[in-house]
Amino acid sequence: MAAGGMHDHIGGGFHRYSVDEHWHVPHFEKMLYDQAQLASAYLDAFQITGDADFAATARDILDYVRRDMTSPEGGFYSAEDADSPAVAGIGDPGHSKTAEGAFYVWTKQEINDALGDEAPIFSFHYGVEENGNVPDRS
Repeated sequence: MAAGGMHDHIGGGFHRYSVDEHWHVPHFEKMLYDQAQLASAYLDAFQITGDADFAATARDILDYVRRDMTSPEGGFYSAEDADSPAVAGIGDPGHSKTAEGAFYVWTKQEINDALGDEAPIFSFHYGVEENGNVPDRS
């Protein structure tokens, strides 16, 4: 799962479920209970196998929860909504509308700008296409 589409490879944690038959495109909502169960499962897997990848995935989940699902007062948020303000190129540039996953969606140009010379490697590995790699209506 950690190598697949439900895992947020940049922000950490796991999305709730998939909206495509191949489990590549996530429904962008993230639930606290999913993070807790998955962190526990990955920690158990690490303790049983000693495989550092399992520990790294658990750390990734817990870092995400600490950063994005913990309130300043110390409580926990139950979920991160799938809908977020739409941005230029995806929806309304004035942010008055929301769209599922708008916070998570990157254009190829944004990837190129962020990664520079490493962008072609990233784009090849993750199947980034010029006009997007998410099926229509997903």
